Amino acid sequence: MKKRKPTSMDVARAAGVSQSTVSMVLNGKQLPSFTDETIRKVMDAAAQLGYEGVRRERAPALSNTVAVFCPVLSNPYYSGVVQAIEKAAYAAGFRTLIHTTYRNPDMEMRHLQELGDTVAGVIFTHIPLHIKMVETLNRQIPVVVIGDRNDMIDVDTVEVNSYRSGAAVAEHLMALGHRHIAFLSTSLNSENKIRVQRMEGVRDAVKNVGRGHSLTVKSQDVSSSSDINDPDIEHKVGYELARECLQIPKLTAMVCVNDMVAYGAMDALLEAGKKVPQDYSVCGFDNVFPSHMTAVSLTSIENHMLSKGKDAFDMLYRRINQIGTAAGTDLSLTRVEYQPKLVVRSSTGPARSDASEG
Repeated sequence: MKKRKPTSMDVARAAGVSQSTVSMVLNGKQLPSFTDETIRKVMDAAAQLGYEGVRRERAPALSNTVAVFCPVLSNPYYSGVVQAIEKAAYAAGFRTLIHTTYRNPDMEMRHLQELGDTVAGVIFTHIPLHIKMVETLNRQIPVVVIGDRNDMIDVDTVEVNSYRSGAAVAEHLMALGHRHIAFLSTSLNSENKIRVQRMEGVRDAVKNVGRGHSLTVKSQDVSSSSDINDPDIEHKVGYELARECLQIPKLTAMVCVNDMVAYGAMDALLEAGKKVPQDYSVCGFDNVFPSHMTAVSLTSIENHMLSKGKDAFDMLYRRINQIGTAAGTDLSLTRVEYQPKLVVRSSTGPARSDASEG
């Protein structure tokens, strides 16, 4: 007997929702009206039952606006990525609409709900907090995410391996004789996975060397309201955590989760009368513009912010132009990965001799 194909009613029963909800979720309609949990239940039920009734064709794009989601603009990394997106968009006859979320799930949700039919596509400069919703939105309009290769998401992505970035920094410092290293960071949690990946890369590299080496992790939670009200919050966190590290005699190096935190750490060291790198080596991530300056000269990981921004728009633009064509029915994913590159400057040097046995 031929097996009956599952229907949308079967999916609705399995997911515990109405048939109309199944139809709207699987066809990408009124998506922001549903919670992540509802979307997940419907998508999981459809996958388990082998339901194939998902609409794949899209209407032609009616807008020349691209929405860009960004956590903050006070960090030069994000403002640099946004500027690269805008430059590419303007050259193609598009304009951008910037949505700053301050890493707040409710704010991200509200911005998603307000999109409607006003944009031709969406670019996230960070991993979305509502991943299932964004994946389903991608069935309605093109979405591109700039993120980390270890954080799988079913949309087109531009990626850097943050874990490998952390390992590269740790290997550089240990080659200079540093045995006791501190990792300084703003919030380390599931909502900030790139930070966690960087820390884990440093941790595992230190662990692999084995006996006689250690990593001290210091972090300070930063709320969404702090991100909004204090553009200097990352610098302050770096400053405060570095002051704490000065109380640990054996430490000789500080790896900071990004360059802004590293600037704060360097200011704390200089204020305490310490020399960089003679007393402490300091590293960052992202290689933002001030890190190039002679007075700063920060060793950092190049994360290709300008190239990633341009690539993200180019990927989105190709998808927009495919809408309504045969190619537009292809939901295969494109992933572009950049290799992290260590840029060594004068903020790192050999470990001080008095800590060699620490």
